[in-house]
Amino acid sequence: MSRRAARLLLLSATLLVTPSALFGKAETVRVAISGGGLVRTIDITDAKVLEMSHAWGSQFLDASRPPLTQAPNPDRWYEVTIYSEMAANDIRKTCVFFYSPASAAAQGIVYLPRQGALWILNAGTIMRAGRDGKWSYASPVWESLIKPFIAAALGAYGPSTAVTPEVVVDHWTKPRSGWLYVLDPRSDPANVGSRIWLVDPATGRIAGNIRAGYHPDFTLSPDGSRLYIASGERDSGDLAVLETNTGTIRHIPFPNRVLYKPWYQGLPPFSEMALTPDGRALWILGQNVLSPDRIESRLYAFDAKDEKFRAASTDDSDCDYGEFVAAPAKNHLEFWCESYRNASRAHIVPLDAGSVAASHSVDLPLGRQCDLAEVVSLPDGVGTAMVRSDGAVYQMDIMARKFSPTPATGACVEWMVAHAQWPYSAGGAKLYIGYGGVAPNGMSAARELRVFDTETWVQSGRIETSAPFWRAAASPDGKYIYATVPERSGIIVIDGGSLGEKRFLAAGNTPSLVIVAP
Repeated sequence: MSRRAARLLLLSATLLVTPSALFGKAETVRVAISGGGLVRTIDITDAKVLEMSHAWGSQFLDASRPPLTQAPNPDRWYEVTIYSEMAANDIRKTCVFFYSPASAAAQGIVYLPRQGALWILNAGTIMRAGRDGKWSYASPVWESLIKPFIAAALGAYGPSTAVTPEVVVDHWTKPRSGWLYVLDPRSDPANVGSRIWLVDPATGRIAGNIRAGYHPDFTLSPDGSRLYIASGERDSGDLAVLETNTGTIRHIPFPNRVLYKPWYQGLPPFSEMALTPDGRALWILGQNVLSPDRIESRLYAFDAKDEKFRAASTDDSDCDYGEFVAAPAKNHLEFWCESYRNASRAHIVPLDAGSVAASHSVDLPLGRQCDLAEVVSLPDGVGTAMVRSDGAVYQMDIMARKFSPTPATGACVEWMVAHAQWPYSAGGAKLYIGYGGVAPNGMSAARELRVFDTETWVQSGRIETSAPFWRAAASPDGKYIYATVPERSGIIVIDGGSLGEKRFLAAGNTPSLVIVAP
């Protein structure tokens, strides 16, 4: 296991611990079955199926028989997902495996992934020694419960079956410059659901309210005229395009959206969507399931003008996770990603409105205990800088593909910088980076904000906030910084000049990500 995979596994396991739910007591509340020719996902809440499909148990496996010695090549296989209730309004995907039924007289088989995002997800729940990465026989009792649901679904659904959109606008006001779009993944303490709130930071007034569905993600067009919201997965996947002036919304089916969260379980750490700086193309990071033992990252391209997904998207087996880096000065967008297999190299995929350019890899200047924490584009649009997990910064020579150190140094202390898309000041002269570490309950990732000059990389200021925060965003004029505090259901407003706290805004239940209207 690579250094990165080990840390992600540790963090995943840590975030699964909540004060109100212990591993063995988290109840299964839903089992979903997709793939294998199904037109729609099967959602099962039958009590007997739930009892036999516990994420921390192995009731779905036939423990009396050893794993298969040779990997089969099944003609049909289904993806089975177990959802567990970890706490109030906190239902999480805790285990995913693949199931291939046999004939009525034979026994079906189950595959538990041993690499990539799915293994990190499953191992964060429980490791099944000797079973991970192998096909095992399915439990006959579990099969007898599951097969009727699959048979009924294969006969009931037709290709014209409509899916009800999950993204709905309940209330809307035309936003002004500086207003906040706040993603709240657990917006109601008592009920499962998410919201996007539109907040006037001057008054604290909630000026807009959008129901955002399952595991939403969002990004805003450069001119602020459109908010793009991705929600749902598989056949319920949806890309909603919101006209911010009017609050009207259009829904574009996104049936290929597949969600695996390998290194966090509760709150979104950053957006996995990005527009090219000219606003012409929207790129979305996803997963592509080629077979049970081959799942690769995929970048989906959405034409923002014609509002259609392009037939051509890009698969990249070298990418297990990553983030988008925009350089507005050059109208350029890149996707930086790493692999669990080789965390010392970054794979860089240049993107534009029309195509994917030739990608390349670079060796990262990482110490024995350091990881890549952040990538930023320099204000001139020419250079790129890499922030290491201890806060050390290295500038990259684009042509030579080599890094050189800056005055911002570190000592490779783990989790000093939380991996996120940290904000710039107006014009990009300053970069604000959160320091600290992910809290045991997963509700904060930093305790202080440090300010760096992006020309000299000298630290010019810092603030230790009154409460640990999750992520931050900066206003277009650089006057304010907004730090989300999910544990206190609000946002700390920081003066961008003096780095003093101005006020605290109440914003939903678990405000996580913020976008500031231009």
